[in-house]
Amino acid sequence: MPVLPIELIELVAQYAEMGTQGRLSAVSRDVYSTCIRTLYQSILEMSLSRTTRCLLTLSKKPELAHLVRCFTFTLTPSPLFFQTFITVFSRALSNMNNLHSLMLNVGVLITMDPSKHISCQLTHFYCCIPTRGSFPVSQFLASQPTIQELHIICHLDDISTLGPEALPALKKLTAPLSLLPRLLPSRFSRLSQLFVLGNMINSDGFMQLGTMLTLPNPPRSLELSIHMEINTTTMAPPVIASVLSHLGQAGPFISTLVIKKQGGRIEQDELQSIFISALPRFPNLKILVLMSQDPPPDASLPDPQAQPVQALTLLSNEPTPAPTLNARLDAFHDRSCYPKIVKAWRQIHSGLKWVVFPAGTCRLQ
Repeated sequence: MPVLPIELIELVAQYAEMGTQGRLSAVSRDVYSTCIRTLYQSILEMSLSRTTRCLLTLSKKPELAHLVRCFTFTLTPSPLFFQTFITVFSRALSNMNNLHSLMLNVGVLITMDPSKHISCQLTHFYCCIPTRGSFPVSQFLASQPTIQELHIICHLDDISTLGPEALPALKKLTAPLSLLPRLLPSRFSRLSQLFVLGNMINSDGFMQLGTMLTLPNPPRSLELSIHMEINTTTMAPPVIASVLSHLGQAGPFISTLVIKKQGGRIEQDELQSIFISALPRFPNLKILVLMSQDPPPDASLPDPQAQPVQALTLLSNEPTPAPTLNARLDAFHDRSCYPKIVKAWRQIHSGLKWVVFPAGTCRLQ
């Protein structure tokens, strides 16, 4: 029998009916594993009835559950429903003894301790438990020393008993600013990525984050991602320049800075001056990523014939849409202003190698 590419098998398994997936599973164990991985990784997109059927199958067939590597579970039903659902969910978790990645996004009270049902050692764990005290987060994290990537949203009280010895392998952390005082101190030196959740709407958040970055034993290199809201009162461009400079001084080891903008528009001269002021405070910065919401559909687009300057190469796989004249793009999305902006930044920061904008990537030569 010819061997089909894994990508093709996954595509077939993703869109096939249950009967077809069953016939695929009989072909070989490798194909079966691929089908099951694709099927159960997308459980968050299933209807309630199909989710129930999947979990029943996993709870009754441990040989099948053993094949699951990545499990994603998102459910926000009524609390009464979930308590009747918890038994089959617990059995399914117990049978999935070969998991590497687990995502739990449950918006109701959970009366179970997953550490009693999960015997595998995870490398990736996503936990979004907004209900206070509904999940023994500290105990579970303490039982998983192999977690390398953690995405966590919970109340601070839920991790108040987390000891400094927990999570010794952690390298990538995504969490709200409020959780960092508990999660960072004993793990900061090992991190390569820190993604801070939640919009920073004033300078207070930047000051708190700066304090975290001055912890002892910082990493040699760190990718830092933050969300920032631009407004004319608490987060005007001069304030942004000041708070970013503060972050750079607090974290000179930052090698990649990702800024996700929301809120008001920003003009070319404002964006240029913000980083002319802030970039010298980031001595080891190599990559700057600027992200934003999509521009308005009626925004005018720059001249596609605009030439990049010699100091950089503008890379983009996106075709330039036909221009309209109803509105102007802000500096994040206006490709025509990228060369001038990046040339100015390059002059005051010779170590900067890449600047990524929403509409294009500039490689500095």
